[in-house]
Amino acid sequence: MYAARVRAGLVPSTRRELYARLEPLIARKCPFTNLPELKNGRWGQGLTAVKMKECIWVKPRLVANFEFLEWTDTNDLFAISSLSA
Repeated sequence: MYAARVRAGLVPSTRRELYARLEPLIARKCPFTNLPELKNGRWGQGLTAVKMKECIWVKPRLVANFEFLEWTDTNDLFAISSLSA
């Protein structure tokens, strides 16, 4: 089940490092049964069909840490990331 997108906390050098680790894990299709979402939500956090076209899906092989902040009004998880693997 899809819970949220995470964008905060990744500086460009970390993004490059993470992409290098994720690239071999790229999957052809979305693994989530509850997507796409019907609307963007209050802060634009929803993953609609239009936004899904920009996504790159990967097989779940890495672990990241996230700090839970709250559930949004559209039942998405609002969190901050801190990369570690």
